[in-house]
Amino acid sequence: MAWEFLEWLDSAQGMESASAMRVRSGFPTRIDGFERELEEAMGESGEEKVAGGMTGFRHNGVSVDYRKTTHEEAQLIHSLIESAAPERSAGHVILGIIEEETAYLYDGSKTAEDVAAVTQNRVQLYLEETIR
Repeated sequence: MAWEFLEWLDSAQGMESASAMRVRSGFPTRIDGFERELEEAMGESGEEKVAGGMTGFRHNGVSVDYRKTTHEEAQLIHSLIESAAPERSAGHVILGIIEEETAYLYDGSKTAEDVAAVTQNRVQLYLEETIR
């Protein structure tokens, strides 16, 4: 059932419904929806509404006014999305270190004690660098 919901949400119909209900924050998952919303934000789609017809909002004493997105901002958004990559969590990095070092154990070039010591040192160094 959850998978069916995700498939529907990623469909054109689901994207339209989610956008109309404002249940999504951030960018659409479909490129056609992203391009359409970007055109609307730039005022190129013929619609003069900004942010669903709202001109701004106030939250915790801060006033935010909406304005149209510039062409340069749209290009920047495109370049950021194109260069985006999944974040490597500490767990993935540590597992990578373990995999690299255990390869030396399996090929016989290092003892288990040597592999454990080097692995411990590398993981400790990584954690110290990322905590700063």
